[in-house]
Amino acid sequence: MKPQPEQLLKQLKDWQNKKKVCQEQIDARKTILEQYFNDGYIMSTFSIEGVKAERRRKPEKWSYSDELEQFKQEMTNAIESKEQYEREEGIAKKKETQYTWAIR
Repeated sequence: MKPQPEQLLKQLKDWQNKKKVCQEQIDARKTILEQYFNDGYIMSTFSIEGVKAERRRKPEKWSYSDELEQFKQEMTNAIESKEQYEREEGIAKKKETQYTWAIR
């Protein structure tokens, strides 16, 4: 028997909360692993009882000049204006809209 919508919504919210707690636990343990690595207790790759851990580099982040950020914003605005023009003039073709559920 399928759960009622009210039950389903409550279950979804409960799973989202569990997912958040699990991610917090995972992140906390990765922080501890990073401390062990920095202290020299573990290498960047190691394995224990068939569970392998590998330290990976995150993508680089950059901070650009105000001039470049302003240029980027101008280009973004120009593109958005062109997109709006194409929608209004019927040049752009609308794709089929898909749906998903947002649970808060």
